[in-house]
Amino acid sequence: MKRILAHLLCLIMVSVLLPVTYAKTAEALPRFRFDRAFLIGFQGRELRLKAKVDNYKRLGKHVNAQLQDEEGFVVLEETFKSSSYHTVSFTVPDTWFGEKSLSWWVDGQKASDEDLLLAVDNISNRQVKRVGTRQPRMAITIDAAYGDTNTLKLLSVLDEFNVKCTFFVTGNWAQAYPEHILDIQSRGHEIANHSFSHPHMTTLTPEKMRRQIARCSDAIEAAGASRPVLFRPPYGETNEKLRAVSRSLGCEVIMWTIDSHDWDPAYNHQKIVRRVTKDIGPGHIILFHNDGKFTPDVLRKVIPYYQSLGLSLVTVSTLLDEGEYSVDKEGLVNFHP
Repeated sequence: MKRILAHLLCLIMVSVLLPVTYAKTAEALPRFRFDRAFLIGFQGRELRLKAKVDNYKRLGKHVNAQLQDEEGFVVLEETFKSSSYHTVSFTVPDTWFGEKSLSWWVDGQKASDEDLLLAVDNISNRQVKRVGTRQPRMAITIDAAYGDTNTLKLLSVLDEFNVKCTFFVTGNWAQAYPEHILDIQSRGHEIANHSFSHPHMTTLTPEKMRRQIARCSDAIEAAGASRPVLFRPPYGETNEKLRAVSRSLGCEVIMWTIDSHDWDPAYNHQKIVRRVTKDIGPGHIILFHNDGKFTPDVLRKVIPYYQSLGLSLVTVSTLLDEGEYSVDKEGLVNFHP
């Protein structure tokens, strides 16, 4: 009986002391916090960020920590000597590109509850305006943000001439017309990202830029289409930050070689045709709009002209599918040997 009581007493003591011991151990582990969840960085350039030890006062000592990427690469080592936010900096490796995440580690243990997400880009890579293709081909693109009056007419014309093109749609448009999303893709056309609500993207914070692009891709995917790999900024407004955010989400930034001006009331059918048939060549990207008054008739006229020049009309992704490339300051895609 005495032995049983002794065992019970031990079990009670263990059950009481273990949580206390665990709590003390947990308190002894530093917990880091970044001052923001998302940052933009550029290869070969300095990146500054802020972090602090949330429980520094409870620890009562300096904390030596390592900043690591998701693959365990140690970016920097730093000693934190106060409870305030501390600014650290490092040069972004040239091998980084796209989406990266950073976290703090202490003595082999992860010490930050939330990672810092990075959008990393080569700042010299500009937005695509023309493709230095080795093939006799070009691309027609159609932006869809408002209404669907011409959608079926446009698809009929494209089918008539066996042409494949890229539709840049907003997330709002994809949600409003999911049947068109499926129809466009089923006919072999490409569906790309044009932001969620068509804002002036360069006026937004990086976090809001990211949300606009991600929400649009989500809406397109929810409608049953493939997740986009191309992004066209509304109003053609872009900068190095927006390019980095877009590429971190897996979308190349696409502009145009020629704007048809089919959106402009000052342009009639003839003026649009003249504009989009002047100095046409391989690698050109032509911009049209889904709600352009004359667009279906213009396409019916200019597509045979393009084809008479020996040019195949393909999607933008097909135009870019010739290997690794860079985009120069003029927006020309140069494929690497």
